[in-house]
Amino acid sequence: GKITTEFWIDESIAKTQSAKRVIAELKQGIADIQAAKGDQKFWGFEKGEKNQIQYIADAILGREPGQRGTLYEAITGIGKTTTIIPSVAVLKARITGSPVVVILNTTADVAAFFKDSPPEFFTKVGQKIVEFAANSFDPANPTHTKALAEANIIVTTKDAIFESIKGKSGEPFIRKAKGAVLLADEAQNTLRLEIDYIITHGGRSRLADRPDGQAKIDMFTEVLHGKTLETLRG
Repeated sequence: GKITTEFWIDESIAKTQSAKRVIAELKQGIADIQAAKGDQKFWGFEKGEKNQIQYIADAILGREPGQRGTLYEAITGIGKTTTIIPSVAVLKARITGSPVVVILNTTADVAAFFKDSPPEFFTKVGQKIVEFAANSFDPANPTHTKALAEANIIVTTKDAIFESIKGKSGEPFIRKAKGAVLLADEAQNTLRLEIDYIITHGGRSRLADRPDGQAKIDMFTEVLHGKTLETLRG
């Protein structure tokens, strides 16, 4: 069925002018995304647990003051990677004015991200998107550097994050990522870096085996446990 903002935004929650502005920008952003998608419509309350609008709205409006982030548990088949995350990335970039970094688990997930939301879609909603792959990014290439510098949304994988800290190829990305909004798909994989990534220094060594490894593991664990787990139900 047709979804309109009256069904899912209680505008009485806006107690300040800035809150009213965010709600207005969210409503306009949803309308612009729907227009850019054409016949592809968001799933709403009629889909029960697969209510995409509920997740998207909460990602923009649901964070409490002082809360560092929110961890969502989404059911299989809801369109998390193909619909929800691309839409939230657009809305976050538009409303906050900050760059948005989307971290995906694998290159297959990157392909899924762009399947229903190709670069042309982001252009239609006024955003510039770039895929950052550290093994192919050349900081000496003006085209690469310009694209990254101008991008509002950067899509990458967890492996590219690690590759980016090894040398100069990652410096433009690191500069862009500082202060950016982070959206991590499959957080149990993309944010648990201490478990499943091996840093290569000539030979192969596990992070836990390095002298500073335990400190990094403790930091990752603190960040992970500092999140708020929210399960949204229709």
